[in-house]
Amino acid sequence: MKPDAAGEGERWFAQAERDAEAARLLSENGHHNLACFHCQQAVEKALKSFLYSRGARDIRGHAAGELCDAAATLDPSFKELRRAVVLADKYYIPTRYPNGLADGGLPFEAYDAEDAAKAIRMAQAAIDFIRPRLAVPT
Repeated sequence: MKPDAAGEGERWFAQAERDAEAARLLSENGHHNLACFHCQQAVEKALKSFLYSRGARDIRGHAAGELCDAAATLDPSFKELRRAVVLADKYYIPTRYPNGLADGGLPFEAYDAEDAAKAIRMAQAAIDFIRPRLAVPT
């Protein structure tokens, strides 16, 4: 049996929180590129959690900006969040693939603790913004 809309939203939100925690642990251990990627994942899943909680089905795509635009059709306050999370899109490919960086660098060498800290703050801001809109208990 599939969960209802609220339940599906909660499932996606729980995974978003877990991805944000993974990002913190990865950064603490020097894996800054992977921390940035998990922040992208946290933002994407948090946004999808809101959409699922409002009855959306089969949500496609990974772009935070586009997901915010979709959420803004249901709650205009997501226009504010869009500005804060659009950076997440830059962490989807380049943080993982050796051919993902324009200069040909390696992802694990290209990202540092400052990059990861910025990404972690962004992911946490998205989670904090979306949590009350889901009515998911903390």
